[in-house]
Amino acid sequence: MKCLIIGGSGFIGTYLINKLISDNHDVLNFDLKESKIRQLKTVVGDINKKNDLDRVSGNIDCLYILAAVHRDDIADYSKYYKTNCDGLNNVIEFSNTRNINKIIYYSTAAVYGDTFINAKEDGKLSPGTHYGKSKAKAEKALKKWVSNTSKQLLIIRPSVVYGLGSNSNMNRLINYVVANKFFIIGRGSNIKSISYVQNLVDFTLYASRKIESQIEIFNYSDFPHKTVREICDKISTISKSRRVISVPYIFAYIFVFFLESAFFIINKKSSINLDRIKKSRTHTSLSTEKIEAIKYFPKNDFNESISNTIQS
Repeated sequence: MKCLIIGGSGFIGTYLINKLISDNHDVLNFDLKESKIRQLKTVVGDINKKNDLDRVSGNIDCLYILAAVHRDDIADYSKYYKTNCDGLNNVIEFSNTRNINKIIYYSTAAVYGDTFINAKEDGKLSPGTHYGKSKAKAEKALKKWVSNTSKQLLIIRPSVVYGLGSNSNMNRLINYVVANKFFIIGRGSNIKSISYVQNLVDFTLYASRKIESQIEIFNYSDFPHKTVREICDKISTISKSRRVISVPYIFAYIFVFFLESAFFIINKKSSINLDRIKKSRTHTSLSTEKIEAIKYFPKNDFNESISNTIQS
């Protein structure tokens, strides 16, 4: 197929494009910057500018949408809605003018909120951040695009994605554990769903062939799920670093409170804050029942995924 990737120069997009090319698809990339993949043609442009999208030529069989503002430290929250909603609407308008009938959209587990346990695709969306809210709004726009037509829409809501080349929270955790600079708040018995990037990409192509209705929505997380303690212990074992110690919540809270206060006085931003301390104890687990129902199983197990990320 002729595939257009919107936002393919980033972390997930690079893995996705390599997979599509290896499966002999004809791939075109649209992004703010050139891709690292040399044999790939990239149209450099911004989805917030309709004229940039008009420079994409040729027929498109399938459209993958990855472009999004997703960093969690953006003070001007209007930027989330500008790109993730208004920019997406430009992409939808573009797809209509080009008669594109199949869209695969990468949403996020953040549409379920900051804390969720075994969240299911048909459950209530309760986004707590502007990032999550903007992605939930984007999902609604795409559902409207597909309604009362013969078009097809696949929405994937991945948990935190990690792997070589990522700067995600999971990658930072791996780096801190390897460097013996990480500690667990409390017992670490809370579950954190995580997604290895190669598994996510494999699932994307697998699920795209399984679409039977106009709209399909899937969570994506590797399984079986792991607790924070299990994740850290595996990283420690593979990297041969020391076992991560646990610190009682009250001690960690008091320490970080004074640390933040000190940084505030000297007008600097601390890399660790009370919000991160609180979030470290929450559950963020996705149901994988729907994934398993279509008989998908991650190709890279947890050992391989962590090893590849550490050793590469």
